[in-house]
Amino acid sequence: MAIEGLAQLTLGVSLGLYHGGMLHAAVRYYDGEARRPGLPPAVAALVGGLRADATDLTLVNLDQSAAREVIVQAGAFGEHRFDDAALLDPGGDAIATVPVGGKWLRVRLGPGGAAPLRLRVDRYRLAPSYETPWAGRGRSGRGS
Repeated sequence: MAIEGLAQLTLGVSLGLYHGGMLHAAVRYYDGEARRPGLPPAVAALVGGLRADATDLTLVNLDQSAAREVIVQAGAFGEHRFDDAALLDPGGDAIATVPVGGKWLRVRLGPGGAAPLRLRVDRYRLAPSYETPWAGRGRSGRGS
């Protein structure tokens, strides 16, 4: 099934039919500018590794003329919490680490930019929900 490969690569998950219909994804994406679920236009995502306490994720902006904003959610239902996010060098070592302490991470990708990330995750720390980064936060769009 073609969609299964896409789900594995971008979300770090097997299809829901293997888990009683629930999508147990490592991450979920929102378009920060359009304020909608999914990756922004011309943005690619690859889950390169999963461990009990971390997810390796690379985001790439294929648009050479416009920046893009991606909001990464910890888990399909926000059930996980990102402790921190590290930007990685080509060898996989952390260049810079920022604390997150919530279920959303906002990433700004410059034109043609890439962000190889290691997201430290506290799995199943939060109650699952369908909340979006904008729900209950007025018009500012600031997530936790």
